Parts: sequence; structure tokens; C-alpha cells
Amino acid sequence: MKPPPRAQETRKKPRYLKPTPQRWSLYNQSCCHAFSGCILSFNAFVEGILRAAESSLEKMPNGKRKNYITRNTWNQVEKRNQLRSNGAPSQEVHRLIKEISKQARLDRRNHLIEKFNENPNDPNKKRSLESSQRFET
Repeated sequence: MKPPPRAQETRKKPRYLKPTPQRWSLYNQSCCHAFSGCILSFNAFVEGILRAAESSLEKMPNGKRKNYITRNTWNQVEKRNQLRSNGAPSQEVHRLIKEISKQARLDRRNHLIEKFNENPNDPNKKRSLESSQRFET
């Protein structure tokens, strides 16, 4: 037996880039300001969080699907798209595609290493750091 279909959400959830320390503190200040001096219901809490995020965090671009892609790599993707739309020579576009692929692989690897290092109780943590240094040389 199939479960009943989920209700359609009226508003699509925005996605945000990983904040810098300055944006993170700005977001925390916005949350504190939104919740100070009022009685919180669940809906008020959700609306306060969403308003604080909208005002202080940077939204993820529409075409960006992977959260590990850095701003620098995404800027190169946008530059490639701009070159394609302007009819640039295919050699130049191909060179940029190669650069984007290399940078995206590095971004993904760095993201995985960062996620792995977040767990202080991981018994393989030391080994992973040594292996990541082996790949960098």
C-alpha cells in the first residue's frame, strides 16, 4: 500500500551559501533581534529564522545544485556561460571547462575532508589527514 501523497508546499524553501564568520554573526544578531521581547509560537519562530536568513545570508544561485561548489568555481561557471552566449571560440570555452572540472573536484574533496574532520570521535581521523596531505603533494 502506498503512503498518501505529500501536501504541496506553497513557498519554495530558499537555499543559502555557507556563511562567512561575519555573515554568521550578522545572522545570529538578526535572530536575537527577532526573538527579543516576544512570546514565541512555532510559526513566529520559523518566520523569525527565515527573515533573519533572508536579510543576512547570501542565497545560493538557481543553477547551483551542489553545496560544495565554492564561489570562485561558481564564478567560473557563470563566466563560461557568458562566453558561450557571446559566441566565444570553442577552444577558450573548452579550456575554461577543464579548469572548472579541476576546481570542482578540489572543492568536493575539500568539502569531504572538512565534513570528516568535524567528528572528533572518529578513529580514522588521523589516517584521513595523512592521506589528504599525500594527495596534495
